[in-house]
Amino acid sequence: MLTSRTDAQDRTWRYEYDKESQQLVAVVAPDGNRWQWWLDADARVIRER
Repeated sequence: MLTSRTDAQDRTWRYEYDKESQQLVAVVAPDGNRWQWWLDADARVIRER
């Protein structure tokens, strides 16, 4: 499972996953901006920020 990657400009992006469903729930950009998703029991997005 991909947890981080470094792009051509040597910036690192981080990826976070739900422990149970293994679904992607957050992405953190090199500048600290964060995109996050909350999932229901069926792994459907119910909220995002």
